Amino acid sequence: MNLPTVASMKFKFPAFRAIDDGSVEFAIEEAIATCSSGDWVNEANRTLGVTYYAAHMLQLALWYGQSGTGQLVSSEHTPDLSVNYAVPNLSTPGDFDLTIYGKKFKELVSNNFPAVLVVNSGVQM
Repeated sequence: MNLPTVASMKFKFPAFRAIDDGSVEFAIEEAIATCSSGDWVNEANRTLGVTYYAAHMLQLALWYGQSGTGQLVSSEHTPDLSVNYAVPNLSTPGDFDLTIYGKKFKELVSNNFPAVLVVNSGVQM
């Protein structure tokens, strides 16, 4: 499998260049662990899944880190500087709808692991 590296993540996603290499590597490791189970359509789809999952985690870390409070900044105003913090719905850990990378990851997962409906299993009781 052609796994993403710290260098390839920073090349593909310039916004992550300021993130230290250890944090990027940890996001990649978490993504590999998450995407290792299941039968992906092919290795290219699995590689994309790992890449988008890691990018999603890095984007969330970047947003939380930029606020300095551990919260997402929803808006900033100047010259008096008024900062508003968002209260994201984190009822689902790793809500993939928060980032474009998470949305792409969800799309890949749904394409690789479609829902299955069993109408008549043939089992009689």
